[in-house]
Amino acid sequence: MVSNTCVSGLKNQSASFTGNKKSKELSPAEKFLLDVNKAVKTQEEGDFFSKYLWSQTATAAAVIPLLSLEGYYLLKLRSITKTGGKEAKKAFNSKMGKVALAVFAGSAAILGGLQYLFSRNGDEKYEKFKQDFAEINTSTEAKLRNQVIRSTVLGALCSPYGEEITFNKNLVLDPLLQRKLKKLIKHELVHAKQYETIAQSKDGIKKLNYGVLMTSAKIMNNKKAKAEMEAIYQDIMNDKTGKFDNVTLHITGADVDLKKYVTGVHTLLTDKDAGFNDVPMVIDKAHYEKLIAEKGGLTPEEEEKANKYYEAQLNYPQITFWRMMNPFSAYYNNLLEREAYKESPNIITGIRHFFIKD
Repeated sequence: MVSNTCVSGLKNQSASFTGNKKSKELSPAEKFLLDVNKAVKTQEEGDFFSKYLWSQTATAAAVIPLLSLEGYYLLKLRSITKTGGKEAKKAFNSKMGKVALAVFAGSAAILGGLQYLFSRNGDEKYEKFKQDFAEINTSTEAKLRNQVIRSTVLGALCSPYGEEITFNKNLVLDPLLQRKLKKLIKHELVHAKQYETIAQSKDGIKKLNYGVLMTSAKIMNNKKAKAEMEAIYQDIMNDKTGKFDNVTLHITGADVDLKKYVTGVHTLLTDKDAGFNDVPMVIDKAHYEKLIAEKGGLTPEEEEKANKYYEAQLNYPQITFWRMMNPFSAYYNNLLEREAYKESPNIITGIRHFFIKD
């Protein structure tokens, strides 16, 4: 589905022309907008696990009694099987059934109680996190986005569209994960610096813009997604009512014009020779122009590094579960990620570093 790309949100403009229609009555672009609305709602509110099992600290504490009960049951059952008869085994299972209900209730109480305690004073924790971010971010123009998410997989994300960092609310609240969040922010600040370096190079803003659109186009470069994008493009371009004018998408934590985004991705999907001068500007050009005005251009050495970053951006792989779990995948081989993971090492990168000294 097209909506499963880097599109992650939508402002409320679409509600006025999709809200009273059934899904099968929607045009391709309207259906696209509705799908995006659903995606951003899920991302902001969270799924079942990120809403009700969001704290790893509380979950770990709640699981301990269950594991202890299972261990006791297996050991005791083995002993009874050897020394007792069927009646003893039956009586033991009956007794343990009642015990299990009590333990499950206790674990649920531990989980709920700890998550309640951790979620208290959330505003104070957010303010503390903002202060920590200001102390960590000493070399980029990146800023925290005024939008938090609840996710079981995404911790933080720096958007190349305008250097805004979106972060996971649950990581701020959970005691064990607060330290992890700081590492993730450092990781994303490395990406912010990489985006800035590309932007400061010759034709850099155009290159960065081309690169982010190319990332979306690569994700959609399959028969089904290309057909969907073609239908969306034709729907928007042939519209005479103006209902798609001034519609803003939230793409990877940034506000982007719908028409420009669709036009840019469509161009790259249909014209293999299209270059950075052939696609509309979707990133925050003013942000990067201000950056260049304040920091200036690059040295020859920095220009060479910027070119390497740009090539890495163009060759950035689509993220899949298997690539994330494989320390030798194209994801971990990419220069942008090799640099960023030096700030947030994990088990996977540790295995990679054992065999490859990046």
